[in-house]
Order: sequence, then structure tokens, then C-alpha cells
Amino acid sequence: SDLTRTFYRFRGHARLVTDEATRGQVFEGMHPFEQGQDAERKGSAIVVDVDYYAGREESGVFEQTAS
Repeated sequence: SDLTRTFYRFRGHARLVTDEATRGQVFEGMHPFEQGQDAERKGSAIVVDVDYYAGREESGVFEQTAS
């Protein structure tokens, strides 16, 4: 069988967020399993602002730079 490898590459800047509104948004966007690992919401929230991404999937190569 023909194996198609998919890969993605991201570049950006990570930042620790401390305001409750953003922390809540991050938590709500997490997979339920991950939410269950921090049910008391004591963990830190990190947001990554992506500047560039590229990769290859079955349909071809792609890349995008943030505008």
C-alpha cells in the first residue's frame, strides 16, 4: 500500500495568559480528556500566536504566513 505522510510545521510566539476570561476560553477549547486532568482549573494557560505554518498532506504542499 502507498503510505502518505502528513506533516505540519508552525512558527510563532507563545505567551502565558493570566486573565480569567482568556484562561476560560483556552480551557473550553481543550479536549474533554485534557479538561478532566485539570478539573479544578489550577493549571496555566499558554496561547501561541502563529506567524507561519506549512506542511504536506495528501492534497499537496501548503504554506501560509499571518497577515
